[in-house]
Amino acid sequence: MSDWFDQYYGCDGPCPEYERIVNTPQIYSSITEDYKSCLPTPTPFDCTLIAHCTSGGTGGSVTPILIVSNSMSIRNPVGGEEYIGEKSGGFNSSTWNLLKTSFTYEYLNCGVPFPHTINGSVSNAINVCGNLFVQGHRETVNVHIKIYKFDCVDGSSTPTLTLLFTNILEIVAPSGVATGVNKCWSMDVSNEEDKITECTTHFMISFSLIQEGSGVSLIKSSYKATIEKVA
Repeated sequence: MSDWFDQYYGCDGPCPEYERIVNTPQIYSSITEDYKSCLPTPTPFDCTLIAHCTSGGTGGSVTPILIVSNSMSIRNPVGGEEYIGEKSGGFNSSTWNLLKTSFTYEYLNCGVPFPHTINGSVSNAINVCGNLFVQGHRETVNVHIKIYKFDCVDGSSTPTLTLLFTNILEIVAPSGVATGVNKCWSMDVSNEEDKITECTTHFMISFSLIQEGSGVSLIKSSYKATIEKVA
C-alpha cells in the first residue's frame, strides 16, 4: 500500500469505500493520477469524498473497475446462433459451445457478477473492447456482439436476460494466402433504467456469426469489460 493513500485515511471509524478499494487488487492497482488529484489535501475528511472520486462526479474521474477479462473461441460457428459460453466452464472456458437459446438456471456461470453498483440510466457506464479473429471465410461476413445483464436467482428459476448493447462488426475476406482476419473493437455501454447491483446483477456477452454457409471455421476473441461510471 502506498504512503500517499495511507495519509488520506483520516475519517472516524470504518470507511467501507476505502476498504473496498485497497482490498481489491484490480481496483487498487488501477488508481490513476486523476483519482489522486480528486482527493483533498491530506487531512481528516468525510469518507464520502472517496466514493465521490470513484463515481465520475464533478471534480474527479472514475477509476475503471474490472468486470472481466477473458478469451474465447468458437469452432465452426453456426450462422445466426448466439454463443454465450461453455456448458460446464461458463464464460471462462476457452471453447464456447453453449447457445443463448439454451440458457437456463443451470448456466448462470456464463455471466460474471458486477463488482460495483451502477445507478439507473448511466450513460456510457461500461466499456467493452477487444480483438476478434475470424478464419475460413472468402467473402465479407458480420459478427454480432451483444451485452446482456441478468440478476442472480436462488433455486431453479431462469433469470430474464436484459439486452444492454449490440454491435455488428464487418469482417472483410482474407487477402492473398492469409487464412483469417483480425478486427479490433470497442463499445461504450449505457445502463438501463434499473440499477445494476453489486454481486446480484451479472454481466454476459455473446458472439454470433450472422451469415450462414460462409465457410467460417473459427471465431476467437480476447476482451475486457470495465465499469467507467457508477452515478
